[in-house]
Amino acid sequence: MISGYYNQLEEKNIIRFVLKLHNYDEERQKIGYLVCEIDSMAFASIMNKYVDLSHVYLWMQPVNDRTIVVTGEADEDQKRIQKQLSRVIQNYYDSSTLDQEYGDYYLIHVGQAENNLEACALVSQSLLTAAQRSLTRSLLVIMAMMLGLVVVFVMLLSALLWKEKITTQKVLSLLLAVTGCAFVSGIVSGHARVDGLGLLLGLGSGFGYALYSIFSRFAIDRKYDFWTILFYTFLFCSVCCLPFADWQTIRPVMTGRWDLIVWMLAMGFFTAFLAYGLYTIGLERMESSRAAIVASLEPAVGTIVGFLFFHEIPTWDSILGIVLVFSAISILSIVPPKRKQSVNNR
Repeated sequence: MISGYYNQLEEKNIIRFVLKLHNYDEERQKIGYLVCEIDSMAFASIMNKYVDLSHVYLWMQPVNDRTIVVTGEADEDQKRIQKQLSRVIQNYYDSSTLDQEYGDYYLIHVGQAENNLEACALVSQSLLTAAQRSLTRSLLVIMAMMLGLVVVFVMLLSALLWKEKITTQKVLSLLLAVTGCAFVSGIVSGHARVDGLGLLLGLGSGFGYALYSIFSRFAIDRKYDFWTILFYTFLFCSVCCLPFADWQTIRPVMTGRWDLIVWMLAMGFFTAFLAYGLYTIGLERMESSRAAIVASLEPAVGTIVGFLFFHEIPTWDSILGIVLVFSAISILSIVPPKRKQSVNNR
């Protein structure tokens, strides 16, 4: 249990930690309590090492108790909002009723029910916007690497396993698609960077995504339909994800926010079931290497959707990347004369 009080003699805010002691036998008989009190300034100095003080106003507060520690450089609006929220937490309240936006600030709230502690932070919208842009650029780099490696891996493995020909048309489409993904992600212009971990994640995700095309091709050749492929794909995916799920976070979301449940179901349907279902159907009707090149449309379409629905202005390198990716698809769709003649004879 964590609580706090103001020591009038020392003129300091004190944080009190109380640990219940008991035997570790079957009866678990209570022995007593271990109480530890520390100066809140010492606790705040530790928090300052991990907080951008100029943009974040952070405080910790037990439920039904006063604020025990505050850190960060706050303006008058932040202090006013913090006092209002502190009074709400000090009284009995439901944490799900807290708003997320307060003027130019965003509330980040993490509750620790087992310790009777609430951690809250008021973060400026500008910091969140900058962090979101940085994260988006890093994800775009990883996605571009993944899609580029997918095409390479699938083309090589398909040539090795099914003797698919690596034609000049495929190689040219591959080069245009990979270059286009690099321009869309911002790698070429230097707007986006990725560290060693991001590089490894891109390599791993690219190889894993490529194996989906390869394993699906094995299943298709054995006359399994796409419903069967999708069922077992998502079944084993769900089983593997279960040990890594944060059920303490998922449980209150699933029970208290119906709007989030709708968004989660929509995301699962459109970005997982529909996307992989259509891709698997495409594998039934074309070579794996061609399907992988067509899938490189993803970052280009994402940029177009961002412009149409979220008013995100694309940069010149993004526009050039979109042109290159669509050029790759156009070249890939050209049927060579010999192949066209063989198709007509059928």
